[in-house]
Amino acid sequence: MPQSRQREEVLENIQALARAFEGHSVELRVPFVGAVQFLEGQNHRRGTPPNTIEISAELYNELLTAQVRFADVRDRVDASGARSEEALDLLEHWFNAV
Repeated sequence: MPQSRQREEVLENIQALARAFEGHSVELRVPFVGAVQFLEGQNHRRGTPPNTIEISAELYNELLTAQVRFADVRDRVDASGARSEEALDLLEHWFNAV
């Protein structure tokens, strides 16, 4: 699969996640692919969001294609903020359903 197609699939998936869990309290970043805000709660509008999750594009693709399990690579995901554990749990369920 060409790298551009992988990026498109990752972008489509993070956009689907944002639609499934509407809100603006957590920002999910996949560098060089995109970023979305999700989960209901306090809206974030400017500057660095208080709750962020960052996953490399390579790792996100591995999760999306079930090459790895989220539980096994959770420590490779950068997360910060009061709602980061909640967001990580949600992502684990998200990838288990893919």
